[in-house]
Amino acid sequence: MGAALALSVLVSQNRVVGWEPGYNELQPGHHGWVSSHTLAVISHATPQNGFVGYALASIGADGRHEYEYFDRYPVFFSAGMHALLSLKSRLSTQIYLAKLVMDIIFLLTAAAAYRLLRELSLAPLPALTATVLAVSSPYLLFYKDMVHYDQPALLGMLLLLIAIAWVRLRGRRRFVYLATVVAVSLGRGYASLVILFVWLLLEGIEVLRRKAPLYPDRLRGLLGLVSLRAAVLGTLWAAVNLAYNIGVEAVRRGVSPMQTSIVGSAVNRLALNQNFNASYADILGWRYFFSDELIRIVRWSFPVWNYEGSWAVSAVIVVVMIAGIVRWGRSLDPSRRMVLAILTLAGPIWIVGMRNLSAFHDYTAMYLLGLPLAFFGSLAAWPRLPRAGWLAALVLSLTLFSARNLQMQNLHRTLGRPYEVYTHDFMRIAAALPASGQTIDFVDRVPYAPFAFGFYLPDQFLAPAGTASYTISRNPKLFPTNLTPENSRLFLFKNP
Repeated sequence: MGAALALSVLVSQNRVVGWEPGYNELQPGHHGWVSSHTLAVISHATPQNGFVGYALASIGADGRHEYEYFDRYPVFFSAGMHALLSLKSRLSTQIYLAKLVMDIIFLLTAAAAYRLLRELSLAPLPALTATVLAVSSPYLLFYKDMVHYDQPALLGMLLLLIAIAWVRLRGRRRFVYLATVVAVSLGRGYASLVILFVWLLLEGIEVLRRKAPLYPDRLRGLLGLVSLRAAVLGTLWAAVNLAYNIGVEAVRRGVSPMQTSIVGSAVNRLALNQNFNASYADILGWRYFFSDELIRIVRWSFPVWNYEGSWAVSAVIVVVMIAGIVRWGRSLDPSRRMVLAILTLAGPIWIVGMRNLSAFHDYTAMYLLGLPLAFFGSLAAWPRLPRAGWLAALVLSLTLFSARNLQMQNLHRTLGRPYEVYTHDFMRIAAALPASGQTIDFVDRVPYAPFAFGFYLPDQFLAPAGTASYTISRNPKLFPTNLTPENSRLFLFKNP
């Protein structure tokens, strides 16, 4: 049955190579913008750049090189994707391969979710049914092939939770240290630090509640916690990776570490920039934020498309979900109860902590996957159905998953197909350029993909009109020498 889910995803692979426009308040956006932006960063994640990619490179009128938006996250995802995409030279094929990798990461995420429910004592059929329902949200299915850093980070969080379950249930300690390093290294892996610190908090409370003297027994117990060692390891590894990225950007741009875009972005996202907070006060206000997140939880938890419930209705649904999870938790042994608590709490804590990121990006709600996974797990743990009943439930859940998945693939085709022409135009532009290192005045941008130039032409530089050797424009008669007359939207000219 798990193979049926994988087959449903891979057979229906999104083959659109255009960048989709933003959608609206009820329906997902960002897919084209974020995918092209991430691919631009990946395209520059080369050994020559220390594997720290950036989105755009330009040469100013004064001849100074400038670089925009450096990779904020551990380089492993970007560098691995760069190595894979470099196997193919066609830009359209690279886009297809990148989406295929993201679909595979989604399937691995579903597999990890299933394994986690098995560790929480669910039998195979109930665990698989609950997993399929938890990943059947049309919003999650819409974003599952978007090229970005959050899906691999979510996979890392679930792998880390499995390792924690092995520590608690089987005493296997060594694997959790490896899982910590892997989780922090995957995409926006800093999110896994929340898993580690929630685990440390819950285990610390366990130790402090023991009937023993604070010193030395309980203090010794605290210092001996595997969760403490894992938290220290994860924090140090995250700091090393972040410091490396900042150092590479600082050297490349010739600025101090505090002047890097990475530090500037962190200041904004951690709500440390009061000007940024004030500029978006309507979006970042706590009342609006919590109302919006309550609605997102429902949208991302159930296979319902265009959910328009109010925040109050959503709050009632979320309370019911939490009640079901708590009821299930009471029936579990303390170790499994702790794993369930971490699964449920980590996502919301990360979303709230990164409010200045999550408020603007609806796809960050995928970090809340622990809530529907725990809720559907609680439902699966309740009824005592015969095997035939669970088989029927699983078939129905797979049918629902497949229907929603096909619906989202049709939406991708509707949105993205009209913009495939830009990819094909750039393929001919890339072929017409004589060599790398050319200066190009890009008069017009690719719709809904302002960083796409960095992916399409990663070895070229943007430049002002007065100093550029080439120009890309929508006007096919801008200059006499049109090097790509067969194009449809964007044309390459040799500047006179």
